[in-house]
Amino acid sequence: MNKLIIVSIASTFALAKDVHLEEFKSRTLTFMDKKIAILQDGRSCINSAGSKEDLRLCREKIKFQMQNFRAESKQAKIDKQKRRLEQKQKKNLSTNKNV
Repeated sequence: MNKLIIVSIASTFALAKDVHLEEFKSRTLTFMDKKIAILQDGRSCINSAGSKEDLRLCREKIKFQMQNFRAESKQAKIDKQKRRLEQKQKKNLSTNKNV
């Protein structure tokens, strides 16, 4: 009986880890796809540039897009930290109520 419970608990944790792994992989791939899209757009801009001025404009465009991308990434990280803090506070409140 005890072995069955332990196996059941272990399999539950394994499933939870798989779900978190898939979420992490999905977020990471989305992040990479966005960055690749910016770089490919910049590459096509540079390839089609006909003068130094066009190259300068391409560089400014890429720089602006990357700054926005980094700002979005930073904001997403801050939002994630806020959610984690809220979850931790809820957990602490529920634990304190049970005591």
